[in-house]
Amino acid sequence: MVRPRIPFQSGINISIKPKQMRFFFFGFLCFPIVLMGQQSLKIADSLFLIEDYYGALTYYQKDGSLQAQQQMALAYERIDEPKKAISAYEHVIGKDSYRIKARYALGKLYLKQKQPQKAISTFEALVQDRPNQPNFNYYLAKSLLLSPAKERAEGYFLKTLNLQPKHFRASQSLAKWYLEQKNADAALAVADAALAYRPNDKVLVNFKALALYEKERYEDAIPVFQHLMALGESKSYIFHKLASCQIKSFEYADAIATYQLMHTVLGPTFETLKNIGQLYEREHFPDSAIYYTREAILFKTYTFEEEYGFIGMVQRERGQMQQALKSFQKAHEENPKDDMAFYNICTLGDQLYADKTLALKKYRQFLSLYPNSHPYMRKTVRKRIKVLDTIHTKTP
Repeated sequence: MVRPRIPFQSGINISIKPKQMRFFFFGFLCFPIVLMGQQSLKIADSLFLIEDYYGALTYYQKDGSLQAQQQMALAYERIDEPKKAISAYEHVIGKDSYRIKARYALGKLYLKQKQPQKAISTFEALVQDRPNQPNFNYYLAKSLLLSPAKERAEGYFLKTLNLQPKHFRASQSLAKWYLEQKNADAALAVADAALAYRPNDKVLVNFKALALYEKERYEDAIPVFQHLMALGESKSYIFHKLASCQIKSFEYADAIATYQLMHTVLGPTFETLKNIGQLYEREHFPDSAIYYTREAILFKTYTFEEEYGFIGMVQRERGQMQQALKSFQKAHEENPKDDMAFYNICTLGDQLYADKTLALKKYRQFLSLYPNSHPYMRKTVRKRIKVLDTIHTKTP
């Protein structure tokens, strides 16, 4: 059989067998297609880098390779299409189960989408394949926290920190877990260890302050809460916890300053103004106590018997009996079921009324209206009724 010859410009004739001829022409036809695929992937990657994810998706779809499909999944993540991203990752892993990066990304997506069982299965497999990878252990622990087997999370957080002692997210999560389990000692130890290399981490500072508070180490907690506020945190519970620590440490003036700062930063609220009023009463500033309690009433959206009652008690201590009587009457108007307010109305009326028959009438009304009031109040009222009855009988 005569072999065909292909002439070249160099003048050299190269003999090619028939079978070689077929492969030659097949390669010649496919080579542009391969180039086009490589070109699509390069264009897609370039578009991805400049954050044109929709454009990148178009070219990744043209390429069709597993690498392109994995990049498609990542692009879907970036455009907040988690369902499509999960589907793409699952397809890639179904074709090649050894793609560690794809499995890791899929596990985090499961976790983000609150699918803990799938996340647990994914990260357990990754931990089995790479037991010394800190993040695989960390995310397995995070996934377990969303499952009925949350108690297993602690071990994987500890393993993460054993593998990478400065894994601050593991420290944050473990400290939080210990606080939720009422283990303030362990929470404090974890927070302190992490704060040694991240002293201004707001999350860790917060957990340390809360752990000290739970341990009733109020004086130690004060500077930690103050540090947290200096870092820019201004949530209402931080002010309340700090003020509570100062009150429990008998630093009433500092607690007033904390609540006044809260008043300035977060605006006036019923709770803040009420607390300032009560602290001024403790510090023996009755005028300020009454002023702030009255201000608090303006911000309350429900009944005010407690606040009027407080004002009445302060006024009574100051000897302002008429004003105190009016305050307790307002408290009783706010809540007719308030037996303490009515009891004070009775006792103050007894002091103020020249005609004791009015006081006697009020005391009897108390027994009628509040049959289940505190035994001490009922006993006192009965004694007073007996005395007033005797006086009334003897009076001509």
